[in-house]
Amino acid sequence: MAALYDQGVYEDPRISINKLGEYLTVSRPSRRERILKDAKYPPTFQVIRYDPTRLLIQRFLTGKIPNTAALAVEISEYASSPVNSDFEARMKKSNIDAMNSFAQMAPTLNFSGAKLTFGSHAPPRRVINGVSVSVRPDLHLVSGGGNAPVRRGAIKLNISQGAIHSKEAADYVGALLRTYVEDGGEAGECDFQMCFAMDVFGQKAAVSPKAVINRMKDIEAGCSEIARQWASI
Repeated sequence: MAALYDQGVYEDPRISINKLGEYLTVSRPSRRERILKDAKYPPTFQVIRYDPTRLLIQRFLTGKIPNTAALAVEISEYASSPVNSDFEARMKKSNIDAMNSFAQMAPTLNFSGAKLTFGSHAPPRRVINGVSVSVRPDLHLVSGGGNAPVRRGAIKLNISQGAIHSKEAADYVGALLRTYVEDGGEAGECDFQMCFAMDVFGQKAAVSPKAVINRMKDIEAGCSEIARQWASI
């Protein structure tokens, strides 16, 4: 049986970038309502976490795992690690599925020589029309330097077997990720071709759309809608 915890509640509107992308594109009212309820009332039971997969991907893309052969060894070692409960066994199986899905897409990834580094654990959130949005890039990309202009970008991972990004959702995530990088104040110009919404189970690394003005208007309208509904959820 899953362990239960006291119900928490977020009084102020908040949502993650991936859930916002889904919210803006899902057609079923019941699913939209569930997204907001889960955002306001964190689950009181244990949920599958993909932290091992996220770390594995970060280590591979930053070169700490040097190649796909070494990646396969890392996955095998994780698969053979011990568990202490049925829940841990289920979580490990889900992570193995995610790791194997990433391993299949890994040879196709090409970041054109950019240097990749880990994203910050708790960077500033983005407030949009009263809604606090967690963007939290998982990886940062930088290219250029010396005589070449510095260009920047980022990768946001989506690791959810039950909520694979549609193209439209990935475009919203990419658009918001790009503007977040642009507003970050770091040296160099943000290059939309270096901003990716990477869906692990969907095995897609979608480049941020070049045109973001209309998508940001949709994001702002969606956040206004969330803010209006929050008290009644």
